Formats: sequence, C-alpha cells, structure tokens
Amino acid sequence: MPSKRRLFVALPNIFSAPNVRPPVLEEMQPDIDTTVAGLARKFCDQSCMALQYDELVAEGGYKLAKIITRGELERQPTRVHFFKYFKTAVNNHFRSLVQRHRFTHKRTGAVPPPKHRLGEVLSEAETEVELRQHKQVELSLNDPEQNVQVAASADLPAAERELIADYLTLLTPVEQVVFNELIKPCARTRFLADIDAYIGKEIGSAHVVNVKQEHHAHGIGLSLGLFREAVLSVRTKISEYEAMTTQTMTTDLRRKAVIQQLSEIFSVHVPPNEPEILIRRLFTMAARDQYDKVTPQTEELLREVGAKPPRVYGDKLACYGVMFQRNDPRCLKCGLRVACATEAANYGLHKIAISRKLLGAKNTRIPVIMPELATVDTADDHHPVDPTTSTEMEVVAHLNNHFSQTQRKSETYYVHDSDKDRRLLFCLEATNPLRLRFCDPSPALKTLLTGHRKSWCAPTGISSDQLISLIDRHASETLENKKP
Repeated sequence: MPSKRRLFVALPNIFSAPNVRPPVLEEMQPDIDTTVAGLARKFCDQSCMALQYDELVAEGGYKLAKIITRGELERQPTRVHFFKYFKTAVNNHFRSLVQRHRFTHKRTGAVPPPKHRLGEVLSEAETEVELRQHKQVELSLNDPEQNVQVAASADLPAAERELIADYLTLLTPVEQVVFNELIKPCARTRFLADIDAYIGKEIGSAHVVNVKQEHHAHGIGLSLGLFREAVLSVRTKISEYEAMTTQTMTTDLRRKAVIQQLSEIFSVHVPPNEPEILIRRLFTMAARDQYDKVTPQTEELLREVGAKPPRVYGDKLACYGVMFQRNDPRCLKCGLRVACATEAANYGLHKIAISRKLLGAKNTRIPVIMPELATVDTADDHHPVDPTTSTEMEVVAHLNNHFSQTQRKSETYYVHDSDKDRRLLFCLEATNPLRLRFCDPSPALKTLLTGHRKSWCAPTGISSDQLISLIDRHASETLENKKP
C-alpha cells in the first residue's frame, strides 16, 4: 500500500489545499521565487555590492538548495509548514548578510545602538559622534570613483610579479620565452611530461610527473642545445642582477641614461641588453658619420659609454683606431698598424668591413711612415709581414685573406681554414725579395715552378696576378686530392 505522502501527491484534485498537500518543488517554485523577491526588496541596499537585489535573490536560491539538501522538502508535512520554515530561514539569512556588511563595528567603526534605543531620535551631539566614528572601507570594482585595479595574475603575489617584471627587462626576446616557460610550462610541455611519466609504469600504479629540459625545449619549439644555452644565459644574468650593489645599480642607470641621450643625438635606436662591444662600435661609427653633431659635451658622453670620438685634422678625419683593415695595402704600410689594430679591436671594429656608403671624402686611410721601418720575415695573426713593393703587398694580402697562418720552427706557413688536418700549403721564406715555397705541389704545377725535389718556389719576375693564380691552383688541387 502506498504511503500517505505518495497518495496525497498522486491525487492532486482531492488533496489540493495547501494545509493538506505535501510540498512539491515544481508546484511551489513560482511561490518560492515570489517569496525570495519580496524579502530581497526588503533587505537590499544599492550602495553595497553584497546587498544588491540580484545578489540577494541569488543568496535566496543558495539557501533553498541547502534546505533541499538537508531533506526539509520531505521532512515538512504540508506546503504551509514548508513555506513557514523556508521564509524564516531566508529572512534570517538576509539579516545575517546585512549584519555582516553594514552593521558590524569592525566594518563601520560605529557601535550599533542597543535594542531599547532603536526607535529613539539621536541628539545633535550624538549624531556628530556617530558620523565621526563612521568609516567607509568598502571597495568595489564597479565603482568608477574608486581607484582599484585588478591584478594581472591571481596565482602569484604582487611582490613576485614585480620581481619577474624586473628580470624580463634583463633578457632578450628568446630568453624571455625560455624564462616564462620555466616559470609556467605550457600545455604541450605538460602533455609531453605526462606521457613520459607513464613509460615503464604498471597499469593503475601511481606515477610522478617530472618536467625535464627536453620537455621544455620541445614544448616551445627549440632544440635542446639552444634551450640549455638560453637557460645558462638567463641564470647568469639573474645572478649578476642579484649581486648588484646600490652603487652598481646607480652606475647602470646612469649608463642607460647616457645611451638614451646619445641615441637621440645621433638618431639611432639601441635595443636593450645589447653587448657592450656592439654599443661602442655603434656610437663610434655614428659619431664619425655625423661628426658635425659632436660637441665637447657629446665627446664626454661618448667616452663614458666607451666609444671613440672622431678627430678632424684639416679637412680629413683621423683613421687611427677606426678604419683599420688587416689586408688593406695602406694599413700594411702604416707604421702604426699594430697599435691601430689593438685600438680598433677595443671598439669592435677589427672584424667588420665598413660600408663604402659610409666612407666619404673625409674618411680615407692615411698611412703613417715611421723614420725606420724594419723588415719582418715572419708573421702571425697579430703582426703581419711588411712587404715593400706593390706585388709583394698584394700577394701577402691575398694569403692573409684566404688562408690561416701557422708557425713551424720559426717559419711562417699557410693552411686551409676548413682543413682539419692542417696540411701545409705555402711557406713564406722571405719578403724582400718575396720568396714563397709551395708545399708538395702536383706534377703539373711543378712544371710552372722553379726548384727541385722538395723545394718548389714561385719563379722570379712574374706579376702578382700570375703568382696569385698559381696560389689558387695549388690550393684547389690540394683540396680535390684530399683523401676521405
């Protein structure tokens, strides 16, 4: 036999009176919404975000869900009993919200009056005390008059976000990507690490996800070698930044200000975190190209960043330490070539070729002839030989430009740059007159050379073009005959 409740629900036409019909949520929902709306209008306060009408209606729905979860819908015998219980519960809940957001001493700073004085009218002095005690501490993102800003990231404290922002200013774009990947791995990295965690594990067993550098590198699309180099660079820069003292930071800020000022003077842009040698070279050439903008104050700024101010002698610009080229005949004849090469290396100008567009009428190389110029029979990378004729200068410049020098028993030899075996090609026995010995030439080439057995030299009296042609032929044949 069905229970009394099921019988009453099954016969809605007979048991339809509220005092006898059991509570059914679908049937009571319109009346429940009306009850909640009436109580929300009674307790709402538009000046408080937590007591808005919509917020209170949502709180009423939340309270209804809790009542149903506790089983009050089945426990109450009739609709009348359920509405008495529900209205009382929602009313008390709204009162607690009002007490929490409007009538607490901690929030308002004012002690609420006792119950026996609720209806009394306060005097002028008491009203002034109440107004003075009241303090408004409520902040709302919807209030345009409040200076409130949402945090950029809710998962990190503000101090950590500021520290990360400082670190990012030290890094290059690629290093910034790597740094962000280390802080928070991307979805692809986590996916690869999760797949590797299951390798070698039994089904159903616990596994630990370990994110490795291989996962980071594949996640952002870099090779493992480049990723490790970027990680090492990031660690080095951050360690140097953390080790900076107050004086060092002040010096660094001043240097950045000087670079910015020079950038505006010469109309150039210096990307952040560029090497110091690049900045020296940039401003050295910019000042030389726009020498009319250089003033005594600008010269001081150039020296502060390590650049070389231009020097004007008559209608020419001094070439010393700026326009040095290792294989240029004028530099080979100059008596200051060694000091000039060192000076150019200090400004990063020893490994670049200056564009012809930058070289104008005032930018010419003027060799300095010393009173006594000794002839050097041997040479190395820092002290090239001193040829005395145009033919000798061209040949030596060609050798220095296309081959590498090496020393064997105080003799200067030339080898291929790409040859791992470092096989000897030529031996520069003397420069005045020029005597160039070919090492192990081919039988066909021996017919064009002079000598016998193991000593084959270039014939005397030939032009520089002919000698350079023999040099190139011997170098090509040596590479072609190289055994794999």
